[in-house]
Amino acid sequence: MKKISLYVVFSIGMIFLANAQSDVYKKVGSNGFDLSWKVNGEYLDVKISAECKGWIAIGIDPESAMKGANFILGYVKDGKVFTSDEFGTSRTSHKPDSSLGGTDDVKNAAGKEENGMTEISFSIPLVSNDKYDVKLSKGSHTILLACSNGDNFTSKHFKKAKVEIEI
Repeated sequence: MKKISLYVVFSIGMIFLANAQSDVYKKVGSNGFDLSWKVNGEYLDVKISAECKGWIAIGIDPESAMKGANFILGYVKDGKVFTSDEFGTSRTSHKPDSSLGGTDDVKNAAGKEENGMTEISFSIPLVSNDKYDVKLSKGSHTILLACSNGDNFTSKHFKKAKVEIEI
């Protein structure tokens, strides 16, 4: 009887611990970028910041250079946040999902720009119905990071980095 009770208490404790850890952001930094992420139900919550005065972006799971990556770009202008959900159409370019027949799946966008730093946060579905979005399963994912000094989605990046994360 005591073994069963200890097992039940242990199991409940492990479930509580697993759920509590889902509220904790994982973090990585590279080349002046700070990236944080966590699974939040059916979404991935993301925060990204860097020293720049324009857009900041994340590209998820490229096939080759930028090709095939799910890009989320964001910038802050006059206190307002602008985001774009894009797809890597070639090794050196990307286009908005909506212009390709897909959908913009960015939710809960927020951000700030102060003291030369841009910070953007947002949520994206782990699995969307958009063929231009990457399915975010458990495991390792290649992440591209980039930023510009232009408050638009057409300025070229001046800084970039590449990291691996675990979801």
